[in-house]
Amino acid sequence: MRFWVIILFLLNMSAQASECDFYQKLESEYQCHSKGYPINFGYKYCIQFINKKKSFSLEGQQWLANTRECLINELKNTGFNNCKELRDFAFESHGPCYEQAGFCSLSKKDRKELYKMILPNFWRVSLIFDGLSLLRSCD
Repeated sequence: MRFWVIILFLLNMSAQASECDFYQKLESEYQCHSKGYPINFGYKYCIQFINKKKSFSLEGQQWLANTRECLINELKNTGFNNCKELRDFAFESHGPCYEQAGFCSLSKKDRKELYKMILPNFWRVSLIFDGLSLLRSCD
């Protein structure tokens, strides 16, 4: 029995991690390199959120999945001329995807887990303003 539980767990993790492979495909298409959005932000956080999902409640885990799906779909459905366009569009889609997935309904514990993961990397002024705008939308 334990064997099957382990197999199911590994298959589930593999399926979720393969969703993050989209960012690697995006990288191979646009060649933004290690500092570009697809690898340095999209893939990095996609994997990080999958690895940390057990820190979230079931509702928080659903929010993570819905947000990941929204972010990936936004990028899938848009063409870009260069890496800067891709990056700018991707960052602009974060707030709406967070909100659409139900950020305002997240528990305090789930928000705290989210903040622990993303706040150390809030190195872009635009992300700070987007985050504040998202928080204001919850009022």
